[in-house]
Amino acid sequence: GELLPLLDVGVFLDVDTALRYERRLSRDTRERGREAAGVRAQWDNHVQPMHEAFVAPSGENATYWVRDDAELERCVEELVRRFS
Repeated sequence: GELLPLLDVGVFLDVDTALRYERRLSRDTRERGREAAGVRAQWDNHVQPMHEAFVAPSGENATYWVRDDAELERCVEELVRRFS
């Protein structure tokens, strides 16, 4: 889009679907007082489809793909060197 040329660097966090769901479920039930069934319905009907349609494809524009802690550390080190 129009913003991409303005960005110096992009970082895409490639987190497993199950882990993303577990984190969402935990947050929404603990912090927002929602029921697990409602969180699951929202996930299935809205969150995951929007991730597939918009978030996942945005990874194509990323400078760095981070899939685990080691890659995250390398990415942070490179970014610190690059922008220091």
